This record gives sequence, C-alpha cells and structure tokens, in this order.
Amino acid sequence: MKRRCFVITNNLGVIRYAWHFWHAAVLVFPLVLTSVG
Repeated sequence: MKRRCFVITNNLGVIRYAWHFWHAAVLVFPLVLTSVG
C-alpha cells in the first residue's frame, strides 16, 4: 500500500516537472523565434 502511494506521488512529481518545463518552453519559444528572425 505504501509502495503504491509512493509510485503515485512520484508520477505526480514527474507530471508537475513536465508541466513547468512545457510552460517554460512555450514562454521561451517566441523569444527565440524573434531573436533568430
């Protein structure tokens, strides 16, 4: 039971990390396009 809870929280941590990374990429992408263009 404890192990299952650990797996769930670990997956949530990974999803949260990916979510923040995706937002950072979306925010930086237009800046990179404008600087390159």
